[in-house]
Amino acid sequence: MVCSSELLPWRLLAEMTARLTSLKVRVIANKRSSPRKPPARGRKPASPGKKQAARGRKPAARRTSHPWASLMLVVYTALVVYWMFIGFGREARAGGPLQYNLVPLRTIQLYLNPDNGVPVMIRMINLLGNVAVFIPFGYLLPFVKPSYRSFTGMLFSSALCIAVLECMQMVLHVGSLDIDDLLLNVLGVGIGYCLYKLK
Repeated sequence: MVCSSELLPWRLLAEMTARLTSLKVRVIANKRSSPRKPPARGRKPASPGKKQAARGRKPAARRTSHPWASLMLVVYTALVVYWMFIGFGREARAGGPLQYNLVPLRTIQLYLNPDNGVPVMIRMINLLGNVAVFIPFGYLLPFVKPSYRSFTGMLFSSALCIAVLECMQMVLHVGSLDIDDLLLNVLGVGIGYCLYKLK
């Protein structure tokens, strides 16, 4: 037969184990029954679908066109075309050989030569005038079309358009096709583009 004094430590151990188990159950029950924090005022929890839609949404494209630049470009282009084909007393010649110069810098050297007898005003018009007239194009085109914000792209497109106008002057007998005019005009476009970059 086992003595009661020998059973006492085992009873104490059993009672402590039972108390610890009940305490653990109470702690777990309190955690589960504790209220959740309410969401911040003014904010609604976003649903997963809205979050995915927001991630896949692209930012709205910014407006890059400038109506004032488009209007100025149209008016100025019409004015330049008038100068090239009608202005300065130009008259279409009936027939005759086509006038052209395809040797670079020949005409420029002619106007820079002080002994050729050409008046100073005509020198200024043909040298500085051909540059200055096309400066506004280099400044306005990047405002109108974003693709012209590339320097090489704008110069290539401008050179192509100017070459077409020079050929039309030659074919219509209201001027000549001169490679030096083309070079000076493209130089003016480049200066206008530099002014656009400095804005």
